Amino acid sequence: MRRRGGVILSIILLPLLMLLGYFVMMRFQGSFEGFRTPLKDTLPEAASTSPVVQQVVYVIVDGLRYDTSLEMPFLNGLRKKGAYAVMHSKAPSYSQPSWTTLVTGAWPDINDCPPLNADYEDIKPFGVDHLFAVVRRAGMTSAVAGFNWWEKMIPQDLLQAGFYVEGEDDAADRAVLAKSLEFLTTVRPNLLLVHFDQVDHAGHLYGGESAEYRQAAYAVDGMIQQIVEAMDLEESVLVVVSDHGHIKRGGHGGHDAVVLKEPFVMVGKGVVPGNLGDIQQTDVAPTIAALLGAAPPSATQGHILLDALDLTVEQKTEKLVSMAHQRIALGNLYLDSIGQEPLSDVAPGDAAVAQSSIEVRNYESAAQLALYAIDQVDSEMEIATEHRLLSERAYRRVFAVLAVILPLYLVYRKRSVRVLFLAFAALVSLAVYHLYFVRTGNVYSLSTIVGLDPFLMGTLKGTALGLGVGTLIVVVRLWVEKERSWLNIAGATYGFVFLTLYLVGVQLAVAYLYNGLTITWHLPDFAVGFHQFVAMIQWVLVAGIGLVLPVVTLLLNGALPRLIWKAEPVVRSWLWRAVA
Repeated sequence: MRRRGGVILSIILLPLLMLLGYFVMMRFQGSFEGFRTPLKDTLPEAASTSPVVQQVVYVIVDGLRYDTSLEMPFLNGLRKKGAYAVMHSKAPSYSQPSWTTLVTGAWPDINDCPPLNADYEDIKPFGVDHLFAVVRRAGMTSAVAGFNWWEKMIPQDLLQAGFYVEGEDDAADRAVLAKSLEFLTTVRPNLLLVHFDQVDHAGHLYGGESAEYRQAAYAVDGMIQQIVEAMDLEESVLVVVSDHGHIKRGGHGGHDAVVLKEPFVMVGKGVVPGNLGDIQQTDVAPTIAALLGAAPPSATQGHILLDALDLTVEQKTEKLVSMAHQRIALGNLYLDSIGQEPLSDVAPGDAAVAQSSIEVRNYESAAQLALYAIDQVDSEMEIATEHRLLSERAYRRVFAVLAVILPLYLVYRKRSVRVLFLAFAALVSLAVYHLYFVRTGNVYSLSTIVGLDPFLMGTLKGTALGLGVGTLIVVVRLWVEKERSWLNIAGATYGFVFLTLYLVGVQLAVAYLYNGLTITWHLPDFAVGFHQFVAMIQWVLVAGIGLVLPVVTLLLNGALPRLIWKAEPVVRSWLWRAVA
């Protein structure tokens, strides 16, 4: 009777667990897709400064890997003439979040761009301050030529001119190039953003190490040369960057090292040639603002690349003091928005003394104090973020540990040789899934998800394959034990299913500890988050497939045919009585 009750309970529990897993998965996915900045108010505008140049041409080569950029001959020539660096970004490494970082100087945690690329009709304008806004406030002009997503992201009334294409191939880039050259000679904006897309297009189609990808990079290299030939680098500055790289098979969005490493090249008036080493993607926007004399975007978390700029001590000081005030305003708003204590008096005090030092022309002291203030705010924001994350994880740790320990204790109480083999089958099942995952060219990153439907289908195939292999192990063991009772066979199969769910659940418990069930004020740990999302999918699939899996084991064992054979006379008798 107990065995029958266990089978019935399993049949009831598995659909409930499947529905629970589906609900949690959809809630997690929805919170991730809907994540926006935690900043709860508008930041004040920082002060403009004196310009270094009157024009900056800002070229974004979409999807260009750093190593591939080293194979571009003209770009390498610019490296020798100007400042260059290895630029580092953060996940999510999709285009829209990365573009937003490149023009706001703010990381995706606060730059208000959705973590996933939105469809064209759903794209919203930048939610925080950006280069085009600060350029307009400084009384200057800007223009854009590139992919049509920019048309939705940038408020068009801030631009003097704009040109947008729907295509992503070489023909589209050539149209962008032609319009950019026209803008340089007719519109003459102070800031011109040029976006080339064919490298990213080739990466998606052929992979980040393909001949087609490199050929696209060479084509764009020639286009950059034409832009430089139309410029006067004695009076203007060219900045060339990428938004993200590509994994080997093509794709981006995750935390892969090759995806988060991009080129940075800057050449022209006021640029000090040399290797800057490693910089952050957030450093580009405030540096361009400093070149034009515009205020740093109010949400920027980056730093002006002072070592690359030929500035007088007065220019350097005014730009640093302006950024110090910007950072203090950002720090106070951010800390208040995430429910933490306000900034200490250290940074505001240093900034106030820096302002007083300027008035007595003590520029070097003022610059140093401004740097101290910026670093202090950055440190306090980082510490406050970590403090809240640790507090939340300490609360979740209790539930995560219970979720791991309690089922393990129940298994321990029912320990037997059969249970040991069922656990082994569950481990093999997951191992087969991961082997299938890797052998089909996937990487453990969001970059591997080129489309949700194909990814779900691949996860279904891998999970079903793993469960199939695990089921065979269960069947073989039951044959060795000479088990012929259909109740025992069904019970053992459900035991295998629940042990597989437990192993998937351990992954979910660890992910819950790090990221929680939903994304609220801070983006998740993306390495853990990818496994979290996959484990949610596996949980649903294992529960759903596992519900009918005993039918397979009963057939393979021969117990189901025997059961039908024994039941046949009874069924025939019932039918005869019903007819009579």
